[in-house]
Amino acid sequence: RPIVISVDTLEAAMSEPYSQDMPKDMAPLWAPVTYANNLRRDANVTSISALVIDVDNQCEHHLAPDDVAEVLSAENITFCMHSTKSSTQAHPKFRVIVWIDRDITDMGEHRRAMVGLFDLLGRPSGVDLSCWNPGRIYYMPHAGQSYMHHVHRGEPASVDTLTWSVRDDDPLLQRVPTSAPHSVENQTPGRNNALKAQAFAGLCKKKPLDQIAAEVLDYDRRHHSPPLFEDPSEPYFAKAQNPE
Repeated sequence: RPIVISVDTLEAAMSEPYSQDMPKDMAPLWAPVTYANNLRRDANVTSISALVIDVDNQCEHHLAPDDVAEVLSAENITFCMHSTKSSTQAHPKFRVIVWIDRDITDMGEHRRAMVGLFDLLGRPSGVDLSCWNPGRIYYMPHAGQSYMHHVHRGEPASVDTLTWSVRDDDPLLQRVPTSAPHSVENQTPGRNNALKAQAFAGLCKKKPLDQIAAEVLDYDRRHHSPPLFEDPSEPYFAKAQNPE
């Protein structure tokens, strides 16, 4: 069962991370949320106590941990940051956990707060947008090949401040995943987001559009029954090439 974690317990865990030799699936999981009936689904999330951003740096221009720390520290926001197991010195991957001044109980507000935090960081290309669904759980820190961690104890980020400047027509609000992959009542949005993630990853790696379209279509056919659509280029590539 996932556990809820505080700044103190996460800082302690980051100071003594699991060995890189330990299988990832043996490490305990944590979540900054509470679930109705202890059932882990996005639809069962009742409150969220922290915002989490994963940086996978799948793009040419890497986002450095020091740059993130500098922005959040300058705002005196309480946050924890640690590298994830697959991080290397040449290819840093890390997780940022930002504590907020009140629990979020509305998933629409959570989506806006995530976009607001993304704006605060300058909308960097290395952030994994597919990891923003509210019910996501996370592995406790692993040492990995190139481990780092950082804690700044300031003030919780203001949810109102993060959300007030996010426009209702911001296209990013529609790209943020909002449903669990196996949620029956929200199946189509979840499938859409999986395909969006595939398409944007390909564009980020500067693959030819024909190759991206073929890979996304193959992913759709292998993972979805029935497939979501026959032509993957129509709903995704126009948006990806012309972000507002």
